Amino acid sequence: MSQIEICNNPYNDTETLEIKQSPGGIRMSFDNGNTISIQWGMGNYSSTRFIGEPTLTCTSAEISIWDENNEWARIDETEECVKGWVNPDEIARLINLTCNNTISEINEIMEQSFKK
Repeated sequence: MSQIEICNNPYNDTETLEIKQSPGGIRMSFDNGNTISIQWGMGNYSSTRFIGEPTLTCTSAEISIWDENNEWARIDETEECVKGWVNPDEIARLINLTCNNTISEINEIMEQSFKK
């Protein structure tokens, strides 16, 4: 079943020292059984990794892709199943790959891009 879910990112409030939550990304699941996670904020491999406070915007995000059988796509040549500092154009390309291909097909496509 297709759905979009807002994900929260925990952070420490420096004034109260409480751990709080702020929106820090989304997960999109598609009818083909694949899910893409797009995360940003403190601790994520994104432009907002070291900002020290919650934010609703970023210029790059951390991405991962998996299927309903918990098989993960290898989308980064070095990190394998997590790719950091991904810009919006690449995110759009990865969303398209996620909703139109199996994990095996995504892995084949990405492997070809690693060779370039």
